Amino acid sequence: AVGRSDLLGADHTEALLAHQYASAHRIVDTLPDPSIVAPTHGSGSFCSASDVAESTSTVAREKKQNPALLAPSAEAFGMSQVLGYKQYPIYYKHMAPSNLAPLGAPPEGDLPLLTRLDDVNDATIVDVRPFPEYADGHLPGSLSIPVSTDDAVYMGWTLEWDSPLVLVGTEAQVAEVQLHLHRIGWDTIIGRIEPDSLDIMVDGPLATTGSVTFDEFNGDPADVLDVRDPVEHLAGVLPGATLAHLADVAKDPARYARDEVVIHCQGGYRAAVVAGFLEAEGSKVTVIYDSLTNYKGPLTAPAA
Repeated sequence: AVGRSDLLGADHTEALLAHQYASAHRIVDTLPDPSIVAPTHGSGSFCSASDVAESTSTVAREKKQNPALLAPSAEAFGMSQVLGYKQYPIYYKHMAPSNLAPLGAPPEGDLPLLTRLDDVNDATIVDVRPFPEYADGHLPGSLSIPVSTDDAVYMGWTLEWDSPLVLVGTEAQVAEVQLHLHRIGWDTIIGRIEPDSLDIMVDGPLATTGSVTFDEFNGDPADVLDVRDPVEHLAGVLPGATLAHLADVAKDPARYARDEVVIHCQGGYRAAVVAGFLEAEGSKVTVIYDSLTNYKGPLTAPAA
């Protein structure tokens, strides 16, 4: 694959694409075919312009698959790259200054254990348990961003940068998320809520979120909110579905709130993230927590 050339802004993209094309050709013209090509990012990184499964490659293999080497010209390469660029996390604008400063030591010691909602103050409550556990019962108004390799990505993408957070999860789950947040420069985690204490923190019942598979979904596809990236939408969408990127929903959830909302993405994770934002607007939410490949109906081109 190749990295993205648009992260410094539109004013630099064209020149960086030309340099990238020239650089790739210089490398293969200089190095022998068996030379190892190692990644700068993991597969699926938003800094990459395409998804690849392999963790290493060779110059010989890149000659057969790399878009910069297959394109007939720098202009054709640039056009194909720009058309494939997905949206990238808004917190990236904080990364340049952060990367120039020392990272500092990773967080040590246990976070304060909170047992009363009054202790939360104005912090955002983020539930990092697996989504099925969140769906079965969570604090009203809390968000679901399950622990994963991308948890900090989606917190940085959907929440006010470096705002105070309270994390719901086990000690191990929260420690992992805290480390991921530290790596992007977010250290304002003020406490942890133990999942076993959720029931005693509210006067009434815990909030719940509906969860179905595509086989179980029997509603109208036109009532579904698809929160994938617009590039993903080009591969096909449920007929009539409302299309909105996850970040757009998080930025203005009132725009997408309805009495009842069904949400899907490619595999369920991003739909689970969106669920909490729409529940906070009063919507009754059902997440299709399933791979889109399991949808048995027709997919259509998105409306122009």
